[in-house]
Amino acid sequence: MITAVYDAETALLSWPADRDWIGGYSAWLRSHDVDPNVTYRVEHHVIDCPLIRVFQYDRNEHGQKYYTTDYETGDIARRPPFDVLIRSEPPRKEDFG
Repeated sequence: MITAVYDAETALLSWPADRDWIGGYSAWLRSHDVDPNVTYRVEHHVIDCPLIRVFQYDRNEHGQKYYTTDYETGDIARRPPFDVLIRSEPPRKEDFG
């Protein structure tokens, strides 16, 4: 069961109003060994134990995002989603009010 979704594109639309929360959420992701700079979506799941499903862009050998085919028609390359068991709850927007 998905209980929350973090979408990087939606979060950027609320910048700078949610700047502190986005910074806190990014730090929380890093504390779980997830790079927020390539993460475009995080789903919070509660199944048997709390976990997040992480969706990230892929990077080439130069550390840059790349397109799967032609730049004009291709999609940005994405890694397969992976799950991470979480050790703490993420920060809430209300805490940064």
